[in-house]
Amino acid sequence: MGAGRDSAKKVSDFFKTEYPKRIHAAFTHAILVDPGFMEDSLSNFQDRQQRNVFWNNQTFQALQGMRVAPINDPSRVGWRMYNTVDYALYLELANDRKHAAIKPVMELWFSNFFAYAQKILAPEAA
Repeated sequence: MGAGRDSAKKVSDFFKTEYPKRIHAAFTHAILVDPGFMEDSLSNFQDRQQRNVFWNNQTFQALQGMRVAPINDPSRVGWRMYNTVDYALYLELANDRKHAAIKPVMELWFSNFFAYAQKILAPEAA
C-alpha cells in the first residue's frame, strides 16, 4: 500500500509543479512560432523598402533576401530578422546606420509583440 501512495504522490507532485512548467513552455513555443508578428514585421519592411525607405534598391537582392524566423530557445520569446545577402551587415551598419533596416523595423514591432506576450504569459499583470 505504501508504494501506491508514493506513486500517487509523485503523480500529484508532477501535476502541481512540473506540469504547469511544461504547459508554460509549450505555450511559449506557440508564441515563438506565431507567424503574425514575424510576417507583419517582414511585410512592414518590404512595403517600406519598395519605396526605397532604407536604401536605394539597385538589384533588389537585399529586399528579397530579408527573412524572419522564431527564436528556438525555451528561455526566450521572440523572433529574429536577418538578411541572406553577403553585404547585409554593411547595409545595416555603414554610414552610422544611415541605411539600417532591421533595427528600426524590429524596434517598431517589439513594443507590440512585448505587450502581446505579456498578456498571454502574465495576464494578471497586463
